[in-house]
This record gives sequence, C-alpha cells and structure tokens, in this order.
Amino acid sequence: MDSQTQNLIKYLANDTINRVRSYVAYNTNTPKETLNMLADDKSYMVRKEVSSNPSTPIETLIKLANDKNYRVKGVAVINLFKNPNSLPQETLNKLEIEDEYRSVRIDVASNEKTLKKVLEKLARNTDYRVRRAVASNFNTPKDTLNKLANDKDYGVRGTVASNFNTPKDILNKLANDKDYGVRGTVASNFNTPKDILNKLANDKFFVVVRLAVAINCNTPKNTLNKLANDRNDDVRKAVASNPKTPIDTFNILANDKDDDVRKAVASNPKTPIDTFNILANDNNVKSSVAYTRCSSFLV
Repeated sequence: MDSQTQNLIKYLANDTINRVRSYVAYNTNTPKETLNMLADDKSYMVRKEVSSNPSTPIETLIKLANDKNYRVKGVAVINLFKNPNSLPQETLNKLEIEDEYRSVRIDVASNEKTLKKVLEKLARNTDYRVRRAVASNFNTPKDTLNKLANDKDYGVRGTVASNFNTPKDILNKLANDKDYGVRGTVASNFNTPKDILNKLANDKFFVVVRLAVAINCNTPKNTLNKLANDRNDDVRKAVASNPKTPIDTFNILANDKDDDVRKAVASNPKTPIDTFNILANDNNVKSSVAYTRCSSFLV
C-alpha cells in the first residue's frame, strides 16, 4: 500500500462519523496499528468490525474477546478460533465458566470453522443451548455426536438426529429414542438409510414419525406403498405429495376417501397422465388438476 493511501486510511480512522470508522475497521488492507487503535473505539459497531477483520492481530482479538459488548466479544472469539495455532487457553476457560459468555459459546459452537477440540469441550457445557449448537455443527466429530446422542435433553438428541453428518449407527440408535420428536427428526433426515426409514414407518403410536417418513424423498417405494394405506389422512396426503411415489401408488391414492389426499395427487407434477384423467372427473379436485397440468405446459 502506498503512503498516500495509508495516510488517507489513518485520516478516515479518526473521522467523527461512526460509519466511516466502521468501514475503515472492515477493510482488510487497513494497517495493523490502525486496527489496534480502532479496537478502543467508543462505538461498539466499529470495534465489532475490527473483531471480524481477518487482518486484525491475534493480541488485538484477545483484547476484544474481553470487550464489554457481547456482540464484539462474540465475533472476536469466533475470529480467534479461525487461527488453529493461536488459541489462548485462558479465553477457552472463560468460555466455559463465565455466564456472560453464553451467547458467545453458542456462536462458537455453531460455527463450522471452530476447531474440533473446542467443540468437544463445548459439548460438555452445562447449558443445553450450547450443546444443541454443537450437535448442529457439521464439523462436530463423530464421537462427540455419539455422546450428544445420549444427552438428557431431547432437543440435543433431536439436533444430532437432524445433522446431515450424523453417521448411520448413531441415527439407528436415535431411531429407537424414547422421544417421538427425536424419532421423527431421524425420519426427516435426508441421509437416513432406507432400512431405518422402513423401521420408522412402523411407528404405530405417533403419526408425526410416519408423516416424516412419508415426506422424505429417500423413503423406499415399497415403504411409500405401505404408507399409502395408513390410517391417518395426513400421512397418505404426504405420500401423495412425495415426488418419489410410484405410479401404481398414485392410482390407489386417486381413489382415496379424503378430498385433500386426492388433491395432493392432483397437485403432484409426477402424477401420470392416466391418473390425471381420472381425477379430471372428480368435482372436488378437478381444479387442482387444471392448475397442475396447465402449469406443466407453461414450464
């Protein structure tokens, strides 16, 4: 950077307008000494931009990690964790023991760039919201997800079930969870293996589980065929809306006793033309047929 540009940045860093100083703090080309100066700015917005700047020196980030404003502090800590070789143990310890850092811990726990060893530590936090954030992180190690799958909080276990990186063996364990919401979340995970979806389709007591299986685009065709005869209207409607539903199943659902199920068949662009012809004579759903078929011609 030439001297004239440096002088201009230094001049603007002392401007009386907060937004101007914020832009200087945001600029990755701003000299380190200027960033250090702006780290003590009276405006928390300016200090927050310094915290997020990848060019901000580590020692400045450590100082901002103890800022009185939780927004500044949170961004600084996350920025610190992007530097694997410069994590101060003291900062990590504070994240574990100080209540005022709860929002920061949640931000760090949900950030995919957070180091795995930090996630492992945060997974032991006493606040269930922090553990849920760890469970949602795609970067959380398998053994940590496995521990969280046994968490006392159903929301933590449910979040593990929703994580696309949760391994099959853990999903299989959660498919037997005592909480129907957790089982339903396993059923809605697009990465849940077909054999587990087949098992969950037999959940007799909670419709929400079978409904999630019926919605899942990875549900096997034979399972969708079975759910097409489910006693619950919403489950059959979900099968009728699923783009992976087999052709012969559409024909069965086109004769369903429930109007909404037949409307779902009529609204599914994957429904075969022969089935549309049948539904075109159904006074309760023919408008859905007209809309779907006309829309398909316009595409």
